Amino acid sequence: MDTATPKRLAGLQSLGMARRARRAATGTDAAIAAIASGQAACVLLATDAGDNVTKKIRDKCESYRTSCLRIYTKEEMGRAVGRSVMAVIAVTDPGFAKPFKTLAGEISGGVLFDETESI
Repeated sequence: MDTATPKRLAGLQSLGMARRARRAATGTDAAIAAIASGQAACVLLATDAGDNVTKKIRDKCESYRTSCLRIYTKEEMGRAVGRSVMAVIAVTDPGFAKPFKTLAGEISGGVLFDETESI
């Protein structure tokens, strides 16, 4: 975590709390189910996720108009939820999703956006 700022670390802690509170769907299949059912407040897609997973998740987010945010690596996300690596996590609680949307807005130059265009 070379680029660990206090807000990035707080986001990872929030991700861990969401997982423990059962407000996060981890893994590709669980995230797709959460998106399709309308439960996903936002989806975190690892910056180093594979092309197939990236396309699948971005297309599903675009279809269901769900925020798809790329902030953390697979390793960072995995550590936050108690796994070795994790490429996709759907946050199902709007309260837990808010810090990620704010952080994504700051990373993109202060303008919040939904990164949902197809590859």
